[in-house]
Amino acid sequence: LKYCTWQKALKFPITLDPNTAQSNLKFSEELTCVQYGSKQLIPDNPERCISRVCVLGATGFRSGKHSWTVDVGQSKDWYIGVARESIKRKSTVFLNPAEGFWVIGLSNGDSRRS
Repeated sequence: LKYCTWQKALKFPITLDPNTAQSNLKFSEELTCVQYGSKQLIPDNPERCISRVCVLGATGFRSGKHSWTVDVGQSKDWYIGVARESIKRKSTVFLNPAEGFWVIGLSNGDSRRS
């Protein structure tokens, strides 16, 4: 892989999959930004997460090194991480590796990780 191609790939944003999103999430037109808002009427399709305020990326990966730049603003409650494709989407889940989540975040201003 040529360096210039690799360098461009580093700047390629993650596209979010609105079909996996919980109903309180609103997206930018480019599907690269998400914001919590009022509940929307959306179809309950099989891939949609309903028990957590969650959205998955449109494409996944199985290996390699990955990094993101994330702007959470002044929010004191947020999580970001990676998840297995096989996570439970229709029942209560806990954000830990046993349930397929590896996350970092803040909850009421206190740092969290799993």
